[in-house]
Order: sequence, then structure tokens, then C-alpha cells
Amino acid sequence: MAQKILSLRELAYRPLAEDRHEVRLLQLKHKIHEPTPLIGDRILCCELIHVERGLCQPYIALSYSWGRNIDHAPLRIGDQHYHVNATVDAALRQLQSEDTDVLVWIDQICINQQDDVEKGHQVKQMKEIYSDAETVVAWLGSTENGSDRLLRHIGRIGNFIWAGEHQRVFASHQGEEALEAIGRAFRFLCEREYWKRLWIMQEFAVASRLRIACGDVMIWDWQLQAVLVFVNRLPAKGQDILARENAVELLSRGMTRAYISSATSFTEGVFTRRARYCSRKDNDDPLIRVLVTTLVLEHDCNQPLTTDPRDRIFSVLQLASDRDDFGCFPDYTWSCEKVFREATLIMLRQGHVDLLAYCQFPRDSLGVPTWVPDLRMRILSPCTGHPWTNHFHASGKALSQQEILSPTAETIVLQGVLVDTVEACGDTWDPDWLEPIDHAAARVYLEQIRGFCENSPRLRASGETEIGAACLYIASCADIPDDPLMELTDKAYDAILGRLDNLAVRTQTVEEGGNADVHEGQDALDHDLESENGVHWYIERLRLLHSRRPFTSKTGFVGSVPQSAQPGDIVCIFLGGKIPYVIRRVEDDPEIYVLVGEAYVHGIMKGEFVRSDSEIVHIMLR
Repeated sequence: MAQKILSLRELAYRPLAEDRHEVRLLQLKHKIHEPTPLIGDRILCCELIHVERGLCQPYIALSYSWGRNIDHAPLRIGDQHYHVNATVDAALRQLQSEDTDVLVWIDQICINQQDDVEKGHQVKQMKEIYSDAETVVAWLGSTENGSDRLLRHIGRIGNFIWAGEHQRVFASHQGEEALEAIGRAFRFLCEREYWKRLWIMQEFAVASRLRIACGDVMIWDWQLQAVLVFVNRLPAKGQDILARENAVELLSRGMTRAYISSATSFTEGVFTRRARYCSRKDNDDPLIRVLVTTLVLEHDCNQPLTTDPRDRIFSVLQLASDRDDFGCFPDYTWSCEKVFREATLIMLRQGHVDLLAYCQFPRDSLGVPTWVPDLRMRILSPCTGHPWTNHFHASGKALSQQEILSPTAETIVLQGVLVDTVEACGDTWDPDWLEPIDHAAARVYLEQIRGFCENSPRLRASGETEIGAACLYIASCADIPDDPLMELTDKAYDAILGRLDNLAVRTQTVEEGGNADVHEGQDALDHDLESENGVHWYIERLRLLHSRRPFTSKTGFVGSVPQSAQPGDIVCIFLGGKIPYVIRRVEDDPEIYVLVGEAYVHGIMKGEFVRSDSEIVHIMLR
């Protein structure tokens, strides 16, 4: 009689000894084993053993994507058969040895997924589990879409690059048909679910030895990394070592087109995290920076994924230098909302007031206070820049005076200065990052800001003579003065408006059925843009903004606020904050506010408003 196949939920796990950092390893039996009458195919046989981390035999740690694969395969653990994910079965078959047992750590089997307490303890050790492994294998999945040939190709090319044999690299990419095949296979490889899984960031980063496997082909991580770095440097290389080999065309239009696309951003992000980790032995990035560089979107909409939203913090926590400040994590008995709330409160109390810039709206789900970034949603880079990259200091010399209280689980109290009340807002400027900029709409955005500036009593009283320059600062929300590409003046404002007009006309002509002459004119225009780097840079800066509305306040401040801002909202500066924020009184309790979002206000970004005699108030956010 065939043995019943059980779910892993029914596996009777023996408890782990937490005081000895005990973990389970899967002892994968070699290929020579007794045939089983259960099914015709060979079934993998294993044992689950307990070991003390750091004192055990060498093992392989598997990094993979659980994915949405609903197919299952039987796995024999001890004397019982269990259903496991088909992805796990395929990966284990590639790791199985002909005649020697292999020790493997794999979370789906080695952690009792039904025990939240054990899961929390094991997740806390995962950085060490992967860094202690003799080898980490990044399992991309089974062979598909030419992945086997592609990985062998990447392995060879990586070797050539490391050996400095660039001629052999280019010789391997000759022919349009070959380049198209490579590009197609590489895009499929980069679109695999593995690269989109947030958990693999840590697993990939901390490995001492890392192999990338797809089907029955394995390469080293440094081989793929060499290809990514090399291709991203092709434009520069095309000007020097390769120009004399008459390979510029191949470089710029061939290899670049084959290897660089929107699909590669996930893969490049994973390698960037590993390079950053390996180059900083002391790992000096606090959690706020780890979260931002991992989750916040910069130029595209490729968001790493987790099945459990709590893992958006738990999966990267051990990469942070301040992880000991979050000793309560990971705790899978807490709700997602509580995890986000407690993490935010700790980071704010560490002094990271501008974590509030990552609170963005509207939100799809309820239950998270407005002062807590909802990491389940797509969070875009703040328009004023990340706190560690911008040079603003709106709170002036009050940087160390913040004291944060939390009277209830839903509220916090911060100290701050009330600046003014929003009186009027312009139209929303919210360009699509993945599309070319709407030049006509950009001109309207700039002109609305100019209208507010020209009617501002504050700008007139301050003696502001270059209204166009003020418009450029406000429209871009950027700390531009130190940028060498352009000086913001009235002349620059006119040049940018002129460029937007020209581009709008060109775009309209092409949309209405432009001819070859129009394309030739556009080529000439592109050449002009390259020679006017400042104008080109500024227009690109406008394209990368999001959810902005120009506004004016009751006393004449002009700036940019979130698209959800409305007349009656209040602009404030929190002590310790580098930028101002917009808040709104709660209707049923005027002593409580909700956060609306980050703001740029001309004339107060460098600490001009907050003085030693400014009235400091307590602001309760809900």
C-alpha cells in the first residue's frame, strides 16, 4: 500500500535549543538509494539533523524564491514522505551528490513555519546562517528561455573581463542575431522571480562564497557581476581602449542594448547591495538607510516583493549597523501595523526626523498612522532628496533639541515651529517616470509658480529681484546651488522655458504625422541638449519629481507641497528636520494633526525661519 504524503505542516519538529544557537540542516542523501514503489520517479531522501551554528560540518545554504508555484513534489524525510514546493525539489536535485551526502540549509524545511516564536529566533540568525555557509547557492529556477546557454556564456565572458581580455569579450558579441538572442535570454533571466524577492538581498549580500544556479548550470557571482559592471561602463570605454579597435558601434548599440533594460534594475540592485556590504566590514548603514536604499524607488517602479509585509523590515534588519536597537524584532506574533509603528518610533527617537519624508499618500490600506511610512506601498524618493544627500537644514541650529513622545500607540508628539497656513494651491505636477516628460505641462507648472512668486508680498519685501531663479528652485525642490551644471538665474529660467517650448512643438509635430525632416531636426535638437547640460539636467530633474503642487501661504511664502495638500493646511518645521512638512488638523479634535507630507518652501530651507526666540510648540500627529 502506497504511503500517504503529508504536508510539511504535519512534520513533527523537535524543538531547537535557542541557548546554543541550534539550527536544523537537511542531510540530503546521495543518488544511490532504494527505489520506492510510491511513484515511478526517483524520490529524494533526507534526514533532518540538529547542529550548533558555527560548530557544524560545512553546509550549503540555499537562496531561492518561494514564488507562486503551486506544484508539489514528494520528499522523504526520515521514514515519512512530505509535499514540498516543486522549486525546492528542483534545487535539491541539482545539489545532490552522486555518492556523498550533502548538508543543506533551506528555510522552508529547516524552520518550523507554524511556530512564530521559533521563526522569529531563526530569522534573527539568518545573516549568520548564510555567512557561515561554505557556499550559498542562488537558485534561479529550472532551465528556460535559453538560460543554460546564457549562463555558460556569462561565465566565459566574466573570465575574459577579469583577465583583461577585452578583445575576446567583443568577439563573443558579434552579429546582430547573436546579440538579439543574448539580449532576449538576459532579459528573461533578470525577470525571474528570484531577483524580485526581498529576502534574497541579505542572503546574497553576506555569502562568503556565492554561486548562481539555473537548471544544471552554475557560475560564480563575480562572473555575472563583471559583465554588469563592464557593460555599464561601455560608453566611457568606447571612447578610449576600444575606439582604436573600431568597436564603438558594437559597444554602444550592441552590448548595451543586449544587457541593459528596465528588467536589469532588480539584478543590479541585488549586486549593489552585496558590493556595498562587502566593502564595509563594519556595516555602518543604520536601518533607515538600509530600508531606503532597498525599498524606496528612484528612477523606476521595480519594487522588491515579500509574501509577509513584516518581512519588509525583518528581512534586511541584520544588515543594519543599529540592529541591536531593534531587539524586539523579529516578532511574528506582532501585526504588520505594530511592526511598522514600533520600527518608525525607534528610528525617530534615534534622530531620523526626516523619515517622515517617506510617509506618502494616498494609501491603499488603513491601520497605519500618517507618521509611519507604509512599507507595503510603493514609496518614491522624496522630492527634496534623501536626508543624507540634501544640504537643507530648515530647523537651523535646533538639530539636537527634538524630544519625541508617544502618548498612545497611534500618536506621537514632536516639537516644532508653525510657519504659515496654505492659502492656495496650483495644479498637480506628477510626471510618469517611465515616460518622456510632458513639455507643455512642465511649462504650465513653471508658469504657475511664477505667478505665485510675482504676487508674493514676501518675495517683494525681501528684495528678490530674480523671480525666474526663485521659480527654478521651487519647481525642482532641489538643493542645486552647489551643482556645477548650471547657475539658477532669470536667464536660466528663460532658457529652460525656451527649450520646453521647442520640445513641445517637436513632440506635437511628430504626433501629428511628422516627416523625416522633423526627425532630422530632433536629432539636431538632441545634439544641442548635449551641449547645454545644465538645461537638460534641470528638465530631467523635473521629470523625476512626483505628486507636487505649487502653493502660496497667507503671508506670501511660495513653494511646493504634496498633491493632497489643500488650503487651510499648515506648514511646519520639526526640530531636527532638514525640510518643512505639511500637516492638517483633525476635524473632531483640533489639537491633533495628520501628516500630509514633505514640502519645499522658498526662503526657509536653510534655517532662515527658526531662530532662538521662535515659539516652539508640541505637535501631536495621528
